[in-house]
Amino acid sequence: MSDFEEVDILLAEDSDTDAEMTLRALRKKGIANSVTRVKDGASALDSFTPEATTLNAPTGTRKSFSWT
Repeated sequence: MSDFEEVDILLAEDSDTDAEMTLRALRKKGIANSVTRVKDGASALDSFTPEATTLNAPTGTRKSFSWT
C-alpha cells in the first residue's frame, strides 16, 4: 500500500516540444497520473473551479493524457 495519493497534473506549457518532453519524462519515471495541458498561465488559472478541487479547462485549450 502506498502513502501517496494520485493527483491530476495540470501542465501549463506553450511549447509543444517542451510539453512532449515533460510528458515523456513523467512516463519514463513511471508517473501514470492524468495530465491536462493548457497553453498558458491564464488558461491554467481559468481551469480551476472556485473550490479549486476540479479542473474545468476551456474547450479547445487542453489535451488530456492518461497512462493508467
